[in-house]
Amino acid sequence: MMRIKQIVTGATMALMALAPCANAQDASLNPEAIAAAREVVIAQDQGGNMKQISEALAGMIQQQLSTADPEAAKFAVNFLRKALSPDSPGMKKFIEDMEELQVKAFAAGLSPDELTQLASFLKSDAYKKYTAANIKVLGSAAPMVIQFQKTLQLSAFEEMTKQQPKNAAGWNGLCWITITTGGEPGKALEACNTAIKLNPRFANAYDSRGLVYLKLGEYDNALADYDFALKLCPRLASAAYGRGIAKIKRGDFAAGSEDIIVAKTANPNLVAQYAVYGVK
Repeated sequence: MMRIKQIVTGATMALMALAPCANAQDASLNPEAIAAAREVVIAQDQGGNMKQISEALAGMIQQQLSTADPEAAKFAVNFLRKALSPDSPGMKKFIEDMEELQVKAFAAGLSPDELTQLASFLKSDAYKKYTAANIKVLGSAAPMVIQFQKTLQLSAFEEMTKQQPKNAAGWNGLCWITITTGGEPGKALEACNTAIKLNPRFANAYDSRGLVYLKLGEYDNALADYDFALKLCPRLASAAYGRGIAKIKRGDFAAGSEDIIVAKTANPNLVAQYAVYGVK
């Protein structure tokens, strides 16, 4: 098994490191190695793994987008399935070019005996199980990817506020990311307060703080912030939506519904987005 692992690693390194010089070695490549390398390339995708990977990638992107932008998610998945399908002209050409590059790189980097051993492994049940397991991992990785993205965004704004403490946009970004990713409302409120102190006419900061107040159940404060955000920026759909929620929570269903209709007309994805934030 160690020998197989070394060969697989060697094949990968050959593709990455030797491929750039493969064209220069075309004339000197061993025909026996070329033939053995082609067997390896054929064995790599004997189960139609490219199609399965396409489905897994499409599913991952759909899960990432569906809660925030359902229409974009639907489009992205349909587009990816077509674009990444092995039957699409673009993917056919890409696969052919990659296979030729692999053949040359493998033939240049591995001996015919090593290539034969590698092809045998790629045709084995062990490799099929290994590939299937990797595809399952890829398909189930979406939640971790989303969490990683959130952590990265949060870290970026935290660093920005340290390096640019007088940048209101950085503090507003920190407030928004904190409250929309399930962070501590108190920390989000402090960041929003700082942004507004730095720029008292920053509509987006009032919009962000309005959401913090909604999450805290302080609906009077939320309404005041959304009112001011809309005074500064009348077309801010998220503020109109948040104000509608605040009004309904305060018992004014008619006025709240009117705000929500206006907001949804401007941005149909707001309902799904705010549901993710825990606001309905």
